[in-house]
Amino acid sequence: MLVFALPSAVLLLCLVLVAVAYRGRPVDNHPLCRRCGFDLTGKPVDSFVCSECGADLNAPRAVRIGHRQPRRRLLAAAAAVGLLAAGWVGIAGYGRASKVDWNRHAPAWWLVREAKGKDAATRDLALVELAQRISVNALSRPRVDELAELGLLHQTDRSATWVPGWGDIVEAARAAGTLSDDGWKQYRLRAGNVTLEVRPVVRRGDPVPFWIHNGPTRLAAKQFYRTTEYGRTPDPSYSKPGDGLAIDGKPVPEYRNAGSDSGILAAQYGGGASGSNITLPDRVLRELGDGPHEMVLTIRSTVTDGPPAGNAADDPTAASEVIELRATFTLGPADRPTVTLNPDPTLRPAVERALTVTQADWNTASGRPSGYLNVSVQCSGTPIGLAYSAAARPAGGPSGGPSWSLGTLNFSPSTPGVSSSSGYGLGASGRELAGFDADRIDVVLTPSLPAAVRTTNLTQIWDGEVIIRNVPVKRRGPAAVGKPALSGSGSASRPASRPATVPTPAAGEGVP
Repeated sequence: MLVFALPSAVLLLCLVLVAVAYRGRPVDNHPLCRRCGFDLTGKPVDSFVCSECGADLNAPRAVRIGHRQPRRRLLAAAAAVGLLAAGWVGIAGYGRASKVDWNRHAPAWWLVREAKGKDAATRDLALVELAQRISVNALSRPRVDELAELGLLHQTDRSATWVPGWGDIVEAARAAGTLSDDGWKQYRLRAGNVTLEVRPVVRRGDPVPFWIHNGPTRLAAKQFYRTTEYGRTPDPSYSKPGDGLAIDGKPVPEYRNAGSDSGILAAQYGGGASGSNITLPDRVLRELGDGPHEMVLTIRSTVTDGPPAGNAADDPTAASEVIELRATFTLGPADRPTVTLNPDPTLRPAVERALTVTQADWNTASGRPSGYLNVSVQCSGTPIGLAYSAAARPAGGPSGGPSWSLGTLNFSPSTPGVSSSSGYGLGASGRELAGFDADRIDVVLTPSLPAAVRTTNLTQIWDGEVIIRNVPVKRRGPAAVGKPALSGSGSASRPASRPATVPTPAAGEGVP
């Protein structure tokens, strides 16, 4: 854009200067006929006609004052610069029409200037060219160091929208062998954006649910592998006894629920979270009054070049840092529930339409002696929050007959006009499943307040039982129960995922 704007502005200015220079400056104050330029000095006072051309001198603006002399130097300079600007515009126009990449011919200082600019299209093209020049060693070492430093500063500035082109600069500098190990470590560790979410209001005695959110990454093309560990751990490299959790600055050494989460860290991957619930011991609750409190959770974030074979921190490519995540929650009285039940029967059709079982598997190859029953429940567009205790029973079986507990699940209400879908994977195993031989099951979802209070966002749930009937069971592994594997008719089978709207922790203190 600047390639056209600057020479065009110069050309316009030169045209104005040429006009001013040609008009010149006055050299006397003689009256002159405006039509022919005849000098009217000495004209008889009773004569109102130009003696040279016969013009009526009484007409408006018929007489002008003073001879003018062109400004020859200004005229020559403006004409010369104008011709250069016109040539610039012509060449740039030809390049645009012919799709010439002028950045390939631009000096490095010019590209750096454009890379720092606010025009996104110009900036991105300049960054592409600079990264290309770094990759072929076409820039000096000081220039590469300058660009890499600018890229790392931009990555660290969380208030600025991430520009992946700066990541290309840093990654190109590393590939060229000019970026230091410390700079590369900083780039990998600052790629993530980890935040802590806690349930805003927690009733005294209820668990404190939390999520560790992995925000949008600040990377270019490179992919890494991130492991996030939280909670109290015996590893002294990032946690001393009692440092895993603190409330209002006071350690909670009783908290021993260490957890971890891992996954790909790349530009095209955003979001993802891991979470749990914290049950505050009575000692801590007695010291905490009703009202706001600050929770500090210590985590270790480790980034490796690929999936680690064992402990992520022991990987030779590992870069680790300790982060203190902070969030505030309000502790409420024990007699004031934070979740209410809504029994509105008119919500049933919408809730039942939203809930489906996408997959039911009976797996006898899972390593468990009695096998494993896996059920995936999907929710698409519920008008109200849902929290259930789930169980399975033989299809058509009575409510008091045999059943198998599957755990708990919850779904956030959908935003009007926004399509959303989320899923849960549930399961059951153990001796009570010995001899399981059901071809089809009914999945019974019973409203559960304990499941709701273990979420970070649900304050109202629907108080209605939902039964998803006649779900086909697909068998995997050896046919140990004497039944052939079913093809699985009904809704399509696909793995359940975390809620796509606002994630909420599952029950218990383990990783959901």
